[in-house]
Amino acid sequence: ESCSDRLNDTTATSTSVQHGLTVIGLYGRAPIPRSEQLPENYTVKDMAPDQFMPRRRLNTKPLYEDFDNSIMSDDNDDGDGNDNPFDEAMFVPVHGLVNHTFWHMNPNNIGYLYGERAILFQAMEHYDKLAQEPRFASCFDDYLTSPYFGEQVIVKGYDSSQLAVGDVFEVENDLSPLVVEITSPRKPCYYVNKRNGTSMGPQGMTRHTLTEGLAGWFARVVVAGELRDGMKLVRTKQPNPKWTLTYLSTVLYGEGNKTASLACKASWGREKEELVELLNLPQLGEFEWKDEAAAILRKMEVHEGKPSRFPFFGIMRRKPVEFKVKVRGIYGHKEEVEEIEVSVDGGVIEIFSKMQRDRYIMKPIDEKKEKDDDEAFFCAQ
Repeated sequence: ESCSDRLNDTTATSTSVQHGLTVIGLYGRAPIPRSEQLPENYTVKDMAPDQFMPRRRLNTKPLYEDFDNSIMSDDNDDGDGNDNPFDEAMFVPVHGLVNHTFWHMNPNNIGYLYGERAILFQAMEHYDKLAQEPRFASCFDDYLTSPYFGEQVIVKGYDSSQLAVGDVFEVENDLSPLVVEITSPRKPCYYVNKRNGTSMGPQGMTRHTLTEGLAGWFARVVVAGELRDGMKLVRTKQPNPKWTLTYLSTVLYGEGNKTASLACKASWGREKEELVELLNLPQLGEFEWKDEAAAILRKMEVHEGKPSRFPFFGIMRRKPVEFKVKVRGIYGHKEEVEEIEVSVDGGVIEIFSKMQRDRYIMKPIDEKKEKDDDEAFFCAQ
């Protein structure tokens, strides 16, 4: 039985005969174009649109001899005089695309090595839909050569309304052992506006793609494997068909408080029970999704005068030595206290709590109200 025979596509709404995600293009990080022309201490104000999230299309080996390789580059010499025109797009757990670095791998960011963001996908269907919007019609110029959302993979077959949190995809016909699991829509930052030359306000690309779920999606790598142009990813599991990427984007960032939505901030306008249901999705990415939903629930329960199920508070020594962090969590009427030893060099600290499997990022509650230079109150975001 082939992977395509096992595809569970009960929630797909497309009338297309395709059943899966066909890989159209794979992309690695590229040097900033014309970087030598930028000022020594340049800022984003000095950068042109194509200098944001630069990508290079990878020239992967064709699957079959009759594969159309006409659009691929043929100038990938290995530097030793041996003409090797092919790139390998190998994806591994946590890191993602081997030999390339992206935001989630940067130790200066709080999302350092977030495995839930190992791969950023974008769909041709999203590009096509955005191109139909008059204000975005002129944005995309040959996006298959140089994509506009910083993605590593462009696929065709499903859009965000047909993909859900927790969907598992494998490569058809066992051409690669790669297995990926969708964790969240991509919450676009202002770089998307910069890259596409759109306004920074409510009419910009960032807000539109956020609330409509068109900015792509993240996936974790469950089993390492290679991707090539032309491979097809087929869905083998769909544990949460209700929570499509479009639905999740809408309920958390497109509905609720209008002011928050206009500012690309999370809010909630539905029943509390559904918010708890969202938080209980084990596959949901924490950063910008589960953490935002948890913050909303905490405010709800504080307003109701009830102990929250999701707070974590502690005191942390801030010198670059061994620290102990005391974490308190309230679950129903039971309080649990956990003391964790960590070794840091200052700044933001990541803590894995034994109380829950998720990672919590400890941040100062209020930098201005520190007890002294050595100690500060922290809370998990």
